[in-house]
Amino acid sequence: AEDIRQILSAQAIFLGPADNKGPALFSTPASSMAAIALPDQLPEPISGSALVLAGRSESSFQPNHGKTLLTNLAEIAGVCLLARLETR
Repeated sequence: AEDIRQILSAQAIFLGPADNKGPALFSTPASSMAAIALPDQLPEPISGSALVLAGRSESSFQPNHGKTLLTNLAEIAGVCLLARLETR
């Protein structure tokens, strides 16, 4: 959870091993993970959220992997969440 707060505050991207010492984010342990802050130009609560993906193997998400796809997914997820909130 602290790692995600750091990612949000730094507007950073994390790709690498999952830290399974903290609270469980997923129903099964993840070997690797990807996390990115959702676009900060979107309104709260979207701009204060993160997209977190779990990998089954250690090689699913690694620091040397490209970040373009993850950035695009975060932008799409943010816009979809905004559209959903606006329909309420």
